[in-house]
Amino acid sequence: MIGNKMKPIEIETYEEIFNALGTAVIYYDHNGLFTNSNIMAMNILPQLPITLNRFEDFISFVFEHSVDFHEQTNLSPSLHNSQKLASFCEIIRLQGGRFYMVRAITQDNKDTLVEISDISQIKNYTDDIKLLDRDNRILLQAIQSSQKGIFIAGDDDEKRIIFVNRSMDALLGREDKSILGYRLDAFLSTYFTDEWKRIGQAIAEGKGGRFWQKINIQDEDPKWLSLNLSGQTKENRENLIIGFISDETINKINEQHILQTQKMDAIGKLAGGVAHDFNNILSIVDGYIRLSETALKRGDNISENFERIKKAVKRGSGLTRQLLMFGKHRVSENKIVDLCAQVKDVESFLDPLLGVNFKVRIQTPDYPIFVRGSTDAIYQILMNLVINARDAMDGEGTVDILISEENGNTDHPNAILSVADNGCGISEHIIGKIFDPFFTTKEQGKGTGLGLSMVYGVVQQIGAEINVSSVRNEGTVFTINFPIIDDNDYLGPQKGFSRGYNNLRGKTILVAEDEEDLLVIIKSLLEDFGMKVLSAKNGLEALTIQNECEDKIDFLLTDIVMPELGGVKLASLIREVRPDINILFMSGYPDRGDTSNFDLPRDAIFIAKPVQPDFLRDVLEKLSAGESINQADAIVWKL
Repeated sequence: MIGNKMKPIEIETYEEIFNALGTAVIYYDHNGLFTNSNIMAMNILPQLPITLNRFEDFISFVFEHSVDFHEQTNLSPSLHNSQKLASFCEIIRLQGGRFYMVRAITQDNKDTLVEISDISQIKNYTDDIKLLDRDNRILLQAIQSSQKGIFIAGDDDEKRIIFVNRSMDALLGREDKSILGYRLDAFLSTYFTDEWKRIGQAIAEGKGGRFWQKINIQDEDPKWLSLNLSGQTKENRENLIIGFISDETINKINEQHILQTQKMDAIGKLAGGVAHDFNNILSIVDGYIRLSETALKRGDNISENFERIKKAVKRGSGLTRQLLMFGKHRVSENKIVDLCAQVKDVESFLDPLLGVNFKVRIQTPDYPIFVRGSTDAIYQILMNLVINARDAMDGEGTVDILISEENGNTDHPNAILSVADNGCGISEHIIGKIFDPFFTTKEQGKGTGLGLSMVYGVVQQIGAEINVSSVRNEGTVFTINFPIIDDNDYLGPQKGFSRGYNNLRGKTILVAEDEEDLLVIIKSLLEDFGMKVLSAKNGLEALTIQNECEDKIDFLLTDIVMPELGGVKLASLIREVRPDINILFMSGYPDRGDTSNFDLPRDAIFIAKPVQPDFLRDVLEKLSAGESINQADAIVWKL
């Protein structure tokens, strides 16, 4: 209200100040009639001089637009304090969703001053605070209700745990003593001992990961714990490390049961195939023996029949090695072979394996390429890759097998063996799983999911590398990279042991073998080498023979699994009295793994049955000459 006694210049100044106020101001006189307002009030309430020109109309308008009481409770205490000074104070919402606080103050002369302040920003802020508080309560309740253990640690130097939920302490059996406040490294290195090195590296690099540990808790069965560790999470400029620990014991047990069931089913299928192959081999041996008997009566030469019998026996030996590979007792004859010759030798087996509707094309250089491996390994790789190619083609097709050299920019060139088909190809979403054990896309009963897994294991074992590329509905190519070996290291038939039998002639060897026929064969073989042979049918008899022998015994060749006294114990006892004796072990069992019935020293010389004469001779020659025996000289059975 502008006083009557003010000069015009003063009135003008007063109105400028009045309109410059940061709040809207309205005056009603003592009769409740509108008398004046500033520009801001008119901007907020354009209808003020028309429909709100009486104070009682204004009050009605305010209460029509007032917000609920519970919304007002969100406002800050400072606003509530200002309400105490007013005749009434109300918060209203107008068009556009903006909030205003209306405060009416009765003056001494009974006029009424109304202030209208825009509090939209304050109102929205307090609403956000309330919503955030509600969300936090819900989130905390969810975290505390989770059956997974959850922890949060700071990323400072000490990395102490600053939060754990209830499940975490219960999972670790620590309800009476929480891990809250523990150093993260002390906690994880205690409960994830086997994985701590990897976990520590992940934390140091700010990375996440999943880790497993089997733990024993007092008065409880062992548990399998899984740790999912996040990378560093930044929250309010603070780096946090978040971890989730869950009890996966039931899942682990179920997984093992499924794997065991699948493996037993696969073993059953494999047994049928092995029985078929062994029956064929026995039929071949029996047939050529009968042919030889008939030929002898006619006076014919039977040497070719014996060669065929020897090939059949070698094929049977390879079959036993495949069985051991399946049982994860992989055989590695760590020697150098001509890859081209090995692939050509396998060609005769591939046509009957594929059938008449499929064609095999083999292309190799006309010169040898030497790699580290074995006949069995090359056969195993090709057999499984060719079968996989056959199954990928719809009843007919072509399999291309190619050998090439890749020099690149390295001093160590590679030999590339590729197996390609023109089948259905492999989808991108499963190509990363094809080497997993028991993974198969074939229908029930058509595949075990072990073929490519076995190929991968053999390739890794011989130090090669396998890759796969595929295009849907066009075909798949598997490539195996073999490091090429200098041909000077190749000990093929033409580069046999140059010293002949000179180093063995007159040497004494004690042979312990509980299979009588095999003992006769080995004794005869060693005598052909010019050696003096002492033979024993078991370990105790061998011990007696060595006790009675006053001469030097140069070698002990012993079977490992024998009745009464096994080969390992026999070797230990003889070594005590004859420390210079050269000891060789032989067996049809693997020397490592679950099926092994003995604990063979890691540095032992081990020869797999059936014993190959030339191979045995070369090993004995080297030992007699004082040369060391390494993995390239003797068959080494590996897990």
